[in-house]
Amino acid sequence: MGKSLLPRLILGLRPTLIFSIGGLTIIAVGLVAALSYFSSRAMVGSLASGMINLGLGRLEQAVRREFDALSDQVDYVERSIVKGEYGMDDPDKLAVFLKGSLAAAPQIDGVLVVDPSFEALFAVREERGGDAETRKVTIRPESGLRVLAEKAEASGQRFWREPRFLDRRKTTVLALCQPLRVNGSYRGFIVAGLFSKTLSKFTRDLSRPGRFEAFILFGRDRVLAHPSLVDGSPKISGDNPLLAPGQVGDPVLAKLAEARQRDDTDLDLRDGSEALVVDVSGIEHQLFMKRIDGYGDVPLYVGAHFVETRIDRVMRILHSQALMGGGLLLAALVLAVILSRTIAQPIRRAARGVARIQTLDFEEVEPLQRSSLKEIDDLAVSFNAMLGGLKSFGRYVPHTLVTRLLRENRVGAGSEERELTVMFTDMVNFSARCEEMSAKQVAEFINDHLAELARCIEAEGGTIDKYIGDAVMAFWGAPDTLENTAEAACRAALAIREAIRAGNKKRKAKGEEPVRLRIGIHTGPLVVGDIGAPNRINYTVVGDVVNGAQRLESLGKEIDGRAEVSILISRETAELLPKGIRRHAEGTHRVKGKRREIDVFRLL
Repeated sequence: MGKSLLPRLILGLRPTLIFSIGGLTIIAVGLVAALSYFSSRAMVGSLASGMINLGLGRLEQAVRREFDALSDQVDYVERSIVKGEYGMDDPDKLAVFLKGSLAAAPQIDGVLVVDPSFEALFAVREERGGDAETRKVTIRPESGLRVLAEKAEASGQRFWREPRFLDRRKTTVLALCQPLRVNGSYRGFIVAGLFSKTLSKFTRDLSRPGRFEAFILFGRDRVLAHPSLVDGSPKISGDNPLLAPGQVGDPVLAKLAEARQRDDTDLDLRDGSEALVVDVSGIEHQLFMKRIDGYGDVPLYVGAHFVETRIDRVMRILHSQALMGGGLLLAALVLAVILSRTIAQPIRRAARGVARIQTLDFEEVEPLQRSSLKEIDDLAVSFNAMLGGLKSFGRYVPHTLVTRLLRENRVGAGSEERELTVMFTDMVNFSARCEEMSAKQVAEFINDHLAELARCIEAEGGTIDKYIGDAVMAFWGAPDTLENTAEAACRAALAIREAIRAGNKKRKAKGEEPVRLRIGIHTGPLVVGDIGAPNRINYTVVGDVVNGAQRLESLGKEIDGRAEVSILISRETAELLPKGIRRHAEGTHRVKGKRREIDVFRLL
């Protein structure tokens, strides 16, 4: 169709509003205020419910992981003993097994195996995640374990023992008991336990000082874990293994019995969740709890308490706005509907587009339609021009890195020192290979190769720093924080090795020359963050560890020169690896640019 001969009518938003509303401006303002109140209240209520349910759900999952690990480990020990793999007839072998089982389950503090003759072997650790000690003892007749043995033999079923104070450990233990039966015959029982101190450290790690305090209750009247109980308490004893809420030094928990339900009608909490208010010295504290069943006859309650939340402040503002604009609702209702439809639709489309842009999904954003309102039309023109520029610019921006920086709130945060692991890769004889290819073939080959490496690196949480021809430099531990950067980097290297081997099989089938690769990995302190001139910033790493990784990669020519994929790592990296990743010591080597010799290991 040809262009219309009539000029397109463009109206100014401000004149339109003035002539349309006129003397009803005050009424329209009141209407907007009322609509804003009710919609915002519903939104805030929905947001609050979602935040509370999500927070309590995460707390519940975290607590269940602690207790479920105990149950899983008891199952594992029981199966091994019932199968005859371990037993009290070989206490040394059983001791090694129990220590290994604790090493595999850092949540558990101790495991005890008792046979029918009351000979017992226990493994217990001094601190969470630490090494366990084992000891063989004979259960004394006056010991409470004799009563526990009678219950285990009589019931034949797994059960949770009531919290019990351990005087030697100066802490309370919550234990799971499992009878041992082989072909219907009673062969003793297993006890595995969690210490109150350990669970208190767990709640301390969940808490944010000055913002909120996490806790675990045994029932509603006893405290199982609290940050203030990390070092125990002189008030805990055999007669009083768990403290009352008023005994832990937490003024909010001390008034738990006086807490009242929140009066928010918009809150929609899930089953077992509660939202309470506690007054402490005239200040309202918000207390949220969730009931957890399945760990004994007495339910557990996990929760946290806050000083007045931001949501409560927003609700107070909304109430004030409602009082100011409530009387103007009816008179301006029709006009507000017309104007809101004209104005809100394009703005909502723009908001949806901006939300997708925020997640860097440029290709999923649709351009805005032109409007008869000048300001909205200008918005559409500017938005569409911005979108076009972002789509073009996005091809040169690493989406994965930018997304992580946004998630960690690290954009523009400068640089900092962290313990990182760096990887260097380089293809063997790449220049010679390129002599047999056209420029287009070289580009396609490099792109395919780098894409495969990037897939393996990013799958293990790595950040690609740069591409240097066919080489890749990557690091682990920033912007995302990883528990073990060395393990993640080595798993990525092993994945690269498998990918190269798989690709070489296809190349050999086609009669093509296989790819050979060298990889160097080193771990240590680096400066990471925004590095560069003000008008050109890179998120990168700086430090001697980078040189170490590059030298290890080059050293592959001497140590593992014939390998399809050579992976050399430093001692600093090797010492952080779990036993499942096998490595071989290649001795001490001097490398170019380094005064000190490097202890080198090769990944098998």
